[in-house]
Amino acid sequence: MRPFITVLAALILCGVANSEMSIESDGEDIVLTWDAVEDEYEHLLMAFSPDEYDDDGLEWGAAVLKMLPDEETAEFPVEAVISQGYYVIPSTCIGCGLCVAECPTGAISLSDGKVVIDPETCILCGLCTSSCPTDAIVTLSDSDHFVLFGVDNESGATVLEEL
Repeated sequence: MRPFITVLAALILCGVANSEMSIESDGEDIVLTWDAVEDEYEHLLMAFSPDEYDDDGLEWGAAVLKMLPDEETAEFPVEAVISQGYYVIPSTCIGCGLCVAECPTGAISLSDGKVVIDPETCILCGLCTSSCPTDAIVTLSDSDHFVLFGVDNESGATVLEEL
Protein backbone atom coordinates (compact mmCIF):
# COMPACT_ATOMS: atom_id res chain seq x y z
CA MET A 1 0.00 0.00 0.00
CA ARG A 2 1.33 3.43 -0.93
CA PRO A 3 1.57 5.77 2.10
CA PHE A 4 0.94 8.80 -0.13
CA ILE A 5 -2.70 7.89 -0.69
CA THR A 6 -3.16 7.58 3.07
CA VAL A 7 -1.44 10.96 3.57
CA LEU A 8 -3.76 12.56 1.05
CA ALA A 9 -6.89 11.04 2.57
CA ALA A 10 -5.88 12.01 6.11
CA LEU A 11 -5.16 15.60 5.12
CA ILE A 12 -8.47 15.94 3.30
CA LEU A 13 -10.32 14.60 6.35
CA CYS A 14 -8.41 17.00 8.63
CA GLY A 15 -9.55 20.04 6.66
CA VAL A 16 -6.69 21.07 4.41
CA ALA A 17 -9.04 23.66 2.91
CA ASN A 18 -8.12 26.00 5.81
CA SER A 19 -4.49 26.03 4.67
CA GLU A 20 -2.98 27.88 1.74
CA MET A 21 -0.76 24.88 1.05
CA SER A 22 -2.38 21.87 -0.62
CA ILE A 23 -1.34 18.32 -1.35
CA GLU A 24 -2.04 15.81 -4.11
CA SER A 25 -0.65 12.39 -4.92
CA ASP A 26 -0.09 10.72 -8.26
CA GLY A 27 0.43 7.34 -6.56
CA GLU A 28 4.23 7.63 -6.51
CA ASP A 29 5.03 11.22 -5.60
CA ILE A 30 3.44 13.91 -3.47
CA VAL A 31 2.80 17.26 -5.11
CA LEU A 32 2.60 20.25 -2.78
CA THR A 33 1.36 23.64 -3.96
CA TRP A 34 1.25 26.99 -2.18
CA ASP A 35 0.62 30.67 -2.84
CA ALA A 36 3.26 32.74 -4.59
CA VAL A 37 5.95 34.05 -2.25
CA GLU A 38 5.93 37.85 -2.32
CA ASP A 39 8.85 38.58 0.02
CA GLU A 40 12.51 38.27 -0.92
CA TYR A 41 14.42 35.28 0.45
CA GLU A 42 17.66 33.58 -0.50
CA HIS A 43 15.82 30.30 -0.89
CA LEU A 44 12.76 28.34 0.19
CA LEU A 45 13.00 25.14 2.18
CA MET A 46 10.30 22.47 2.42
CA ALA A 47 10.49 20.22 5.49
CA PHE A 48 8.31 17.49 6.92
CA SER A 49 8.06 15.66 10.21
CA PRO A 50 5.83 13.17 11.98
CA ASP A 51 5.55 15.84 14.71
CA GLU A 52 3.66 19.12 14.49
CA TYR A 53 5.76 22.22 13.91
CA ASP A 54 6.93 23.59 17.25
CA ASP A 55 8.73 26.85 16.46
CA ASP A 56 12.14 25.17 16.23
CA GLY A 57 12.91 26.94 12.97
CA LEU A 58 15.14 25.02 10.60
CA GLU A 59 15.96 22.49 13.34
CA TRP A 60 12.46 21.03 12.87
CA GLY A 61 11.87 18.04 10.67
CA ALA A 62 13.60 16.67 7.62
CA ALA A 63 14.40 19.05 4.79
CA VAL A 64 13.19 17.52 1.54
CA LEU A 65 13.58 20.37 -0.96
CA LYS A 66 15.62 23.54 -1.29
CA MET A 67 14.24 25.92 -3.92
CA LEU A 68 16.01 28.90 -5.46
CA PRO A 69 14.31 31.79 -7.24
CA ASP A 70 14.21 31.72 -11.04
CA GLU A 71 17.29 33.49 -12.42
CA GLU A 72 15.29 35.57 -14.92
CA THR A 73 12.09 36.39 -13.02
CA ALA A 74 13.40 36.10 -9.41
CA GLU A 75 10.15 34.27 -8.59
CA PHE A 76 10.03 31.14 -6.50
CA PRO A 77 8.15 28.03 -7.61
CA VAL A 78 4.63 27.52 -6.27
CA GLU A 79 4.74 23.73 -6.55
CA ALA A 80 7.10 20.97 -5.49
CA VAL A 81 7.22 17.24 -6.10
CA ILE A 82 8.44 15.10 -3.21
CA SER A 83 9.51 11.63 -4.22
CA GLN A 84 9.29 8.50 -2.14
CA GLY A 85 12.53 7.99 -0.25
CA TYR A 86 14.23 8.04 3.10
CA TYR A 87 14.86 11.34 4.84
CA VAL A 88 16.92 12.25 7.91
CA ILE A 89 15.62 14.34 10.80
CA PRO A 90 18.90 16.04 11.83
CA SER A 91 17.80 16.92 15.36
CA THR A 92 17.22 13.20 16.03
CA CYS A 93 20.36 11.85 14.31
CA ILE A 94 23.24 11.16 16.71
CA GLY A 95 25.76 10.48 13.94
CA CYS A 96 26.58 6.97 15.14
CA GLY A 97 27.12 5.67 11.58
CA LEU A 98 25.27 2.37 12.02
CA CYS A 99 23.12 3.12 8.97
CA VAL A 100 26.21 3.96 6.91
CA ALA A 101 27.60 0.50 7.63
CA GLU A 102 24.29 -1.19 6.73
CA CYS A 103 23.67 0.56 3.40
CA PRO A 104 24.39 -1.90 0.56
CA THR A 105 24.79 0.83 -2.09
CA GLY A 106 26.86 3.41 -0.22
CA ALA A 107 24.02 5.95 -0.47
CA ILE A 108 24.52 7.10 3.12
CA SER A 109 27.38 9.22 4.39
CA LEU A 110 28.16 11.35 7.43
CA SER A 111 28.57 15.10 7.04
CA ASP A 112 29.12 17.41 10.01
CA GLY A 113 28.16 14.57 12.34
CA LYS A 114 24.80 13.92 10.66
CA VAL A 115 23.62 11.36 8.13
CA VAL A 116 23.07 12.38 4.50
CA ILE A 117 21.23 10.10 2.07
CA ASP A 118 21.87 10.35 -1.68
CA PRO A 119 18.44 9.77 -3.27
CA GLU A 120 20.01 8.86 -6.62
CA THR A 121 21.93 5.95 -5.09
CA CYS A 122 19.34 4.81 -2.51
CA ILE A 123 17.42 1.67 -3.54
CA LEU A 124 14.75 2.07 -0.80
CA CYS A 125 15.70 -1.21 0.90
CA GLY A 126 15.03 0.14 4.41
CA LEU A 127 18.10 -1.36 6.07
CA CYS A 128 19.06 2.09 7.34
CA THR A 129 15.79 2.57 9.22
CA SER A 130 16.05 -0.78 10.95
CA SER A 131 19.61 -0.03 12.11
CA CYS A 132 18.97 3.52 13.38
CA PRO A 133 18.79 3.55 17.20
CA THR A 134 17.01 6.93 17.32
CA ASP A 135 14.51 6.55 14.43
CA ALA A 136 16.09 9.55 12.69
CA ILE A 137 15.58 8.07 9.20
CA VAL A 138 11.97 8.35 8.09
CA THR A 139 9.68 8.05 5.09
CA LEU A 140 6.48 9.96 4.47
CA SER A 141 3.48 8.67 6.41
CA ASP A 142 -0.17 9.46 6.90
CA SER A 143 0.48 11.71 9.91
CA ASP A 144 3.24 13.96 8.55
CA HIS A 145 3.25 17.72 8.75
CA PHE A 146 4.82 20.01 6.13
CA VAL A 147 6.29 23.49 6.57
CA LEU A 148 7.49 25.90 3.88
CA PHE A 149 10.26 28.20 5.13
CA GLY A 150 11.56 31.37 3.55
CA VAL A 151 15.29 31.52 4.36
CA ASP A 152 17.46 34.62 4.51
CA ASN A 153 21.00 34.39 5.91
CA GLU A 154 20.62 37.70 7.76
CA SER A 155 17.27 37.14 9.47
CA GLY A 156 17.08 33.32 9.55
CA ALA A 157 13.99 31.34 8.62
CA THR A 158 10.38 32.46 8.39
CA VAL A 159 7.47 30.02 8.32
CA LEU A 160 5.50 30.85 5.19
CA GLU A 161 2.93 28.04 5.22
CA GLU A 162 2.11 24.91 7.21
CA LEU A 163 0.14 21.81 6.36
